[in-house]
Amino acid sequence: MPYPSRPTLNVLAEFVGTAGEHQTPQQRAALIRFVAMEYQAGRSLRELGELTGRTQTAIRRALHQGGVPTRGRGAQALSDDSTAHGGEGLDRQKHGLRRVAEIGANALDGTSSDTYPTRGT
Repeated sequence: MPYPSRPTLNVLAEFVGTAGEHQTPQQRAALIRFVAMEYQAGRSLRELGELTGRTQTAIRRALHQGGVPTRGRGAQALSDDSTAHGGEGLDRQKHGLRRVAEIGANALDGTSSDTYPTRGT
């Protein structure tokens, strides 16, 4: 007997039609804020991609631009000990949230200079 397929998530209304076009700084800031908050709340890259209509690579790029550290592959450890990652767990999360706030503020006033590093640079 085959396993049932997993349910897919629908794209949220605020992100419908924004993936294939050039984004405004406000749209980009909203995406980065949403992805950062939901990722830190425990959503996966796959789930965030489905909710925003983007690829997992685009979600990873948004997390990078927001300064949010990514989790390792696979299921999360059962321990909720913040020292499991070298004692930096909570500090890295706080830094990520501060960085998201900076990116959002800079994007709204047009001063954001963050870019995702490309190969060869």
